[in-house]
Amino acid sequence: MNQTILLKSRKYPKLLKEIKYPPDTLYIRGNITPGIFTNCLAVVGSRMMSPYGKKALERIFENINRDITIVSGFMYGVDAWAHTLALQNGMRTIAVLAGGVDCIVPPTHKRLYEQILENKGLIISEYDGNIAPLKWSYPKRNRIVAGLSKAALIAEAALHSGSLITAELSHKFGRKVFTIPGSIFSRYSRGCLYLLNSYGEGVYSAGSINSFYNLPDYVGINQRSPNSIDANSLGDSTLGTKLVEYLKNTPSSIDELLPVLRVSTQELNKAVTLEILSGNIMENGGRYYAY
Repeated sequence: MNQTILLKSRKYPKLLKEIKYPPDTLYIRGNITPGIFTNCLAVVGSRMMSPYGKKALERIFENINRDITIVSGFMYGVDAWAHTLALQNGMRTIAVLAGGVDCIVPPTHKRLYEQILENKGLIISEYDGNIAPLKWSYPKRNRIVAGLSKAALIAEAALHSGSLITAELSHKFGRKVFTIPGSIFSRYSRGCLYLLNSYGEGVYSAGSINSFYNLPDYVGINQRSPNSIDANSLGDSTLGTKLVEYLKNTPSSIDELLPVLRVSTQELNKAVTLEILSGNIMENGGRYYAY
C-alpha cells in the first residue's frame, strides 16, 4: 500500500516534525501500524561491516526490547544487517531511502525490501516513484533517519562518514547517541572513538538502550540474560565447549582467556585452533568471537 503524508497531517511522525527542515511530504510503502513511530532507534554504520561489527550487533539484538522500531538507510553493511536482525527477531523496521520510494538501491536488496513490507515494516522517502538517488541525497536522507528516532546506535563508523553525519544530526536534534566501541586498529572504529570522547555513550549490550526507552530487556525462552556466562559454571565441559560458550558473551584475546579458563598457553592455543577449524569461533584484530 502506497501512502502520501503531508507535514500538516496528524499521521506525520511527531519526532520528525520537530526537526529543522522536515520533509514537506513523506511517500510511504506499507501499512502504518499502531506505535510504529513511538520508539524508533536509528541503527547505522559502515558499509564495510567487519565480522566484529556483525557479531556486536547480533549481541545487542539478543536482548533489545521487541517494541523498539529499527530505522536505517537500506544500504550495504550495517544498514542492511540492522534491518535483517530486526526481521529475524520479530521487530518492525523502517527503511529510509535516498531515492524514490519505489526505487530499490542497491538492486540486490530487492528481497529485503519485500521482507520489510511483509513483516509490518515501512519503506519511506521524501521522493515519489522510481527517482534514482544522487550523491547529495544520501546525507540529506540521514536527517530523516535521525529525525524519526529517539536515539541512534552507531555500530561502526569512519571519520567523516555518513554514519557520523547521522550521529551529529541526532545530537543536534537533542536525541541520544549510543555507540559500540571498536578495535583501535580499525579505521571504521575511529568515528566511534570520536563519539565516545564527545557526546556518545558506549554500549556492550542492549541494557542501556532499553533503559533509555523505559523498556525491559527482552529475554527469550531458554535464553540467558546478558553476561550470565561464567566459564567455571560449565563444570566438566571440555575446554573447547567452555571456550565457545564464554566467547559467545565475552569476545576476548588469548591473554584475557588464560586467567578465565585456567589452562596453559599451549592447551588454549590448541583449543582455539580446533574451534576455528570447526567454524565455531573466528578471530578479528587479535580478539576471538563465537557464533
